[in-house]
Amino acid sequence: MTAQIDLAGRVIVVTGAGQGLGESTAHVCAGLGASVVVLDVDGAAAKRVADAIGDAALAVEADVAGCVVFGQYRIIEIELADHFNVSRTVVRDVLTRLRERGLVRKNQSSHWIAGPLTAQMIKDHYGLRGMLEPQALVAGAGRVDRERLNDLFLRLSDLERREAADHLAAQETIHADFIDICILATPNERLKESIRNNLLPVTATERLLRRLGLPGDLAIITELRLIVELLLRGAVKAAAAMMETHLEASVNRTIAQMKIVAIIPGPGVTAAYLTRVLE
Repeated sequence: MTAQIDLAGRVIVVTGAGQGLGESTAHVCAGLGASVVVLDVDGAAAKRVADAIGDAALAVEADVAGCVVFGQYRIIEIELADHFNVSRTVVRDVLTRLRERGLVRKNQSSHWIAGPLTAQMIKDHYGLRGMLEPQALVAGAGRVDRERLNDLFLRLSDLERREAADHLAAQETIHADFIDICILATPNERLKESIRNNLLPVTATERLLRRLGLPGDLAIITELRLIVELLLRGAVKAAAAMMETHLEASVNRTIAQMKIVAIIPGPGVTAAYLTRVLE
């Protein structure tokens, strides 16, 4: 059996992607996790393909993220295609991308399934983060871009002085920058790949909890700032230890939010292509 290529985290430029082979190639690359740049002399055709790949993925992610914490749902391909007025090929590409992010999976009957999101799943992902990310921080400390690191420190310090709303609005972006600068500087490509893949469902979970309106924790910014400050001072082992502390606090915060979600009534309305199934 041929191994599937993983293009997660890569940008693929497809020329002539407005139709035919180019369009098919764009969908295949998107299905393998790549961010696809669609180019074609026919601008309208290029936009149509890009919209089909991108907009549907974002919309399905939002729909799925809004319900998986409440249980398990089946995604029906033909209804999803009808819902967005796209082809089954686009639908399969979108669902494959979401599977790469850990949001959906296929069951033994080859049905697409979303959820349930459980506390144990969160613990498992954070447990893996605790094994991988402090190690990556130490391994890559000598390769960190000092200018970007200092800029990150200033941004975190500034956020600490701002209102709570500013903290929460900036958390996803600044956390992504922290991972990119401090964790993914490691020269070990396999380690970086493992970290990226493990972070996909973690990020989706955190985004879901924000969408439900649950309060964030301002301590996150302070914890990240302390790690960055220790790296700037060359205290790599101390920074790794602080990273471990941050991850332990993060999993506890997320579990506490999950307990709140457990008492929230399920969504009154879900997308037509999502059908609740027994677990």
